[in-house]
Amino acid sequence: QLARAGAIPGYTPTLETAVAALNAGLTSLIGLGARNILVTGLPDIGQIPVVTQLGSPALAGLGTQLSFAVNGAFHRGVAG
Repeated sequence: QLARAGAIPGYTPTLETAVAALNAGLTSLIGLGARNILVTGLPDIGQIPVVTQLGSPALAGLGTQLSFAVNGAFHRGVAG
């Protein structure tokens, strides 16, 4: 999503697919019998070297926003 946002003017990333994949993975683990699961969430994508080396503060900021949004949505799904 971040690559598209950097390449396509006006593109608005969606988080549903990423959050659904995280939830599906967690559901699968539980279905296989896992009972004690540590969920750490995504790192700040805006601060990883492949993004910062692009030299675009706007893209790095978007990466940070997307990371926080995915982590928040996943947390709400796990907690709710």
